[in-house]
Amino acid sequence: MNTQTDSKSKIIQILITFMATVVLPFIIYVLGQSYDSSKNEREMSLRYIEVAVGILKEQPTDETKNLRKWAIEIIENYSTVVPLSEEALSELNSYSILFKHEEFSESETLQLS
Repeated sequence: MNTQTDSKSKIIQILITFMATVVLPFIIYVLGQSYDSSKNEREMSLRYIEVAVGILKEQPTDETKNLRKWAIEIIENYSTVVPLSEEALSELNSYSILFKHEEFSESETLQLS
C-alpha cells in the first residue's frame, strides 16, 4: 500500500510540475497577447478618430463631402458607448466642428461648448 501511495504522490508531483512549467506560462503568454492586441486596437482607433476630427474641423465643401462622410462614419463607428444622434450626424455634414472667430461667422459653423 505504501508503494501505491508513493506512486500516486509521484504522479501528482509530475502533474503539478508540468502545470507550473508548461501550462501556466502558456496561459500567461496568451493573456499578454490578448492585452497587447486590445491595446493596439485602441491606439489605432484613436488615430482614426484624430484623422476624422482633423477632416471635420475644415469647412465643408462639395470637393470634401465624400471625405467628410468617411470621417463621420469613423466617428460614428468608434462612438459605440455614447452614439451620435441623427441631428449631430446631420450637423457634422453641414458644419465644421471648430472654428476661428476671425475666419467664420457663427452661422457658418457649429460651436462645441
